[in-house]
Amino acid sequence: MKHRSSQSLIEVIVAIGILSSAIISIISMAYYTLQLSGQGMDTVISNALAREGIEVVYAIYGGNLLNSDKVWPYGLDTNGNYVVQYDTTALSTAADNSNITACNNCQLCVSETTGIYINYDSGCPSGYVLTPLRRMITIADGDSESICVGTYCTGGAQVEKKITSRVYWQQRGRPYTARVEARFTNWHR
Repeated sequence: MKHRSSQSLIEVIVAIGILSSAIISIISMAYYTLQLSGQGMDTVISNALAREGIEVVYAIYGGNLLNSDKVWPYGLDTNGNYVVQYDTTALSTAADNSNITACNNCQLCVSETTGIYINYDSGCPSGYVLTPLRRMITIADGDSESICVGTYCTGGAQVEKKITSRVYWQQRGRPYTARVEARFTNWHR
């Protein structure tokens, strides 16, 4: 009888050890999955904000394209780094630093009620929460082409603008960047 009870005690200890290992593995996997889903959500939001930056610039370009007083490059005249909002109608706010990690007015705040993101350089207005995200729009000259009449050629007519929208954030000490690029061409030439 004594031999049988000690064997049962060993079996119980082994069973508890196996069960503990299984529970720890399941908890570790669940924790890792939650970390990845949080990172995935930040990536989705950042990509959407980068695309929104391009769409805002495209709206500025398109609005000026329809204005008969405007000529190429239709409101994208000055190269540089800019900050835009979802409702921006002109590229008027320059980024305060060309390095997105140090740009103060590139910081994004999110509305607690609507989920709309805005740029703000000194804290967030009431009803908004500061996020780790920063967005910067860069306007640069793209390709140029020579214009030739007979054998005479003039060099480098500006025919393209390169627009880059970047969203930067850090998560658990690691830097991430979402980047979207568009090229607008002078199709009226």
